[in-house]
Amino acid sequence: MDSCIWPEESLIMTLNRITTETIAALANLNSEQKLWSHWLDESPSAESPLPLAFRASEGLASLLKDSPTPSHKSLPAAYAQQLIDDLDFFVMEPGERDLLSHSIQSLATGEARAVVTGQQPGFAGGPLYSFFKIATTVALARKLSQQGQPTVPVYWMGDDDDDWPELLDPILWDGLQGQLLASHLKSASRGKRQDMIGDVPCSALEDRTKIVMERFTGDHSLGLQLQDIYQQSTAQGENLSLLTEKLLRCVFAGTGLVIVRGNDPRLHAQCFPFYEKAIKLRPELARLTQEQGRCMAEDFGVEALSPNSISRPLYTAEGSQRTPWDGTVVPKDTSTFRCGVLLRSMLQDWLLQPLSVVVGPGELAYLSQLVPAYKLMGLERSPLLPRLFGWIYPSGFSKSTFVEFTKARPLDGQRCQELALQAGTAGQEQLVQILMDELNLDRTRSQELAAGRTRRWVKGVQALLKNESKKEFEKNRPTQPAWVFPLGKRQERKLAWIPVMATWGQPLVEAVLDGCERHLQNGLEGAWQEYGFGVPLPENWDKEGSG
Repeated sequence: MDSCIWPEESLIMTLNRITTETIAALANLNSEQKLWSHWLDESPSAESPLPLAFRASEGLASLLKDSPTPSHKSLPAAYAQQLIDDLDFFVMEPGERDLLSHSIQSLATGEARAVVTGQQPGFAGGPLYSFFKIATTVALARKLSQQGQPTVPVYWMGDDDDDWPELLDPILWDGLQGQLLASHLKSASRGKRQDMIGDVPCSALEDRTKIVMERFTGDHSLGLQLQDIYQQSTAQGENLSLLTEKLLRCVFAGTGLVIVRGNDPRLHAQCFPFYEKAIKLRPELARLTQEQGRCMAEDFGVEALSPNSISRPLYTAEGSQRTPWDGTVVPKDTSTFRCGVLLRSMLQDWLLQPLSVVVGPGELAYLSQLVPAYKLMGLERSPLLPRLFGWIYPSGFSKSTFVEFTKARPLDGQRCQELALQAGTAGQEQLVQILMDELNLDRTRSQELAAGRTRRWVKGVQALLKNESKKEFEKNRPTQPAWVFPLGKRQERKLAWIPVMATWGQPLVEAVLDGCERHLQNGLEGAWQEYGFGVPLPENWDKEGSG
């Protein structure tokens, strides 16, 4: 790679041993999802049966059984060769290219199976949890391979999404200045139709990340390599997809991680049979998914997919933007097709037929809602496994702070629904009486009118309770150190991961991968935990920065 001249004012540190410890039970971390807790809990109440065939530990145990699973060609040969040819574009050691070529080829021949996770790319790499998802997938592939089942980790990059709020939500920590920084595009992205996020020029999106990276010089190679990638990608006008792929190939070198892009027309060109069947079944897929959503709302207080998302299962790519596709006859050339949320996971599993998918709470909810749709499409719902949940903090930081952070609870979705219904029932009876007394309407007509109005009102009150409860809850959360509790939020959901890995380098990457192995081993015994990683602070950091 090109040599770099470093500024005089830089971060200087010595990498010491990184400590790892458990923080809290994972089932307690997402109080808004009864589904999440039941899925992780090995002895839950039987009042609401899970929509999935396996609980988390059961799914992992089924993967680690002695007999290898039947082979399946997870990638079409032509597409696999295209991915192998793409490797020539990336700067890597010859041994790394051979490893990745073998990973891709083994998926195409059926010599290995895939485990997969997915996430759209984001500002400064995206939130820390996206790194944890990929690391968990890598650790799972290692564990299965050690058990005699050759397995390749696959990252499905959702660069065909146009969710700009999610793209711009992460913030990065500038340790030298002691402040949190968002992308300058955040304020300029509202109120207009957006491009697919993978096509965003990284020079426009990542200006602040580049500045922070330029001020950093660690005494380890990973930080310097990541900084070099940012300098070259912004100078050459590359887009976010390419930048993200380069960063991931650098950080996860040696793991055999295969990267598949949702905005790759060559991928979609291989998927005509899937699209033909999905479009033929589109009305029934929508009906089943909506029905499952209503059941999940009743049983678990969660309905992951909105009617609008369900009604737009398919798009076509037109330049950098995507347009809903409402046709009925699928063209032979499906290279311009892009999936909405209803079809995206089904396409992934149709193509890869993964042994397992690594997920967080949100994905658990919407994949559970898609279970009937999977059956209709003739797709197997492979076991879902929880990603690593974790914190990165100064060595010696009190573990009790995180325990208290975890214990605090806003009103969960089910409780908000109960309270809104309680208020709505009382109000509906009063409204019926008013319509009868003041307008002389009969009781049947009054009840019909009141019921319709109350349903809409209850939804508004439920949203109000949820939002206000969350605001009050977050007001009382710790905010210091600002990089540990960014804006009072969970670090892994808000803090961007690239500057973090550039600061602590390969020791932190390895510590997280080791943590993922512990996560899986403990989870096999039903003890799913959240993990903490204690790190030494750089000498020149503003440790009291307010953010």
